[in-house]
Amino acid sequence: MRLGAGFLIALAVGAAAAGTWVLVAIAVAGALAAVARWAVPAGQTREVRALATAAGLARVAVFGEVFGVYLFPLHRGIAAAVLVLAVAAADLAGLRLPEWPRKWITGALALAALVLVALCVAIPPVSSSSGMSSSGLSAGGVLLAVVVMFPWLLPDRPEHSLRRVAGATAIALVVAGAALYQLGPIRLGLSTDSMRDLLAAADAESLAPVLAVVVVLATVSAALGTFGDARTESGGDTVTLVVCAVVTAAVAGFATPVAALVLAAGLAVARVLVELPARYRVGRD
Repeated sequence: MRLGAGFLIALAVGAAAAGTWVLVAIAVAGALAAVARWAVPAGQTREVRALATAAGLARVAVFGEVFGVYLFPLHRGIAAAVLVLAVAAADLAGLRLPEWPRKWITGALALAALVLVALCVAIPPVSSSSGMSSSGLSAGGVLLAVVVMFPWLLPDRPEHSLRRVAGATAIALVVAGAALYQLGPIRLGLSTDSMRDLLAAADAESLAPVLAVVVVLATVSAALGTFGDARTESGGDTVTLVVCAVVTAAVAGFATPVAALVLAAGLAVARVLVELPARYRVGRD
């Protein structure tokens, strides 16, 4: 769910930064996520728990941005903030997403990804100029693409299997490859809601309502689950959670989608860098 929600804008940002090399960036991010799954679960120290909470809330802000960008582009900030506050209120009221709806939603998102890939492959690109051309390799651009892809391939918990990380990485690569084939790196990176352009290029604009449903399923479920994890990391103090929800809503409302994405990615990387050495020490002991 989190991959589906974050990937909706992360792919465009990655393509804008790295061109066709975004495929390499996804593969590298997946490999790093496989290593990072051994990071110690948060809760070792107050600082680590605070960093884990901040990283989770930043991802919630990104989900709000995706919700606003795709469904309410003219009022993106308001829609993003409303989603964050609604999810926070639902979580504080005790609403939890059971395991079986999570599995159904994940399956529905995977099916939607396969349909999108099939459409992109079945319809030839409009012109060769929108194909797999690239302006050249930029180390900084590839690094940025790796960073923005990393949080959405990182497992929720260290006990998650390598198979799950590999599966998420494979899906991301297939969808990214199909999008690059259909739009090309330049057009793919032009806007954060480039999936709309992808449907138009694949002559599937009639599926726009389906895309809206996918966005709702992905963002709402991912935001609810991620906010719940952040609540657990923070210790569950109600006052603290209310303050965090308001701050997160403000970030989602006032920051640009790219800024929110980079913030979430930076905090995810920082969390892993802090936790991995502790995991290594525990393993040696």
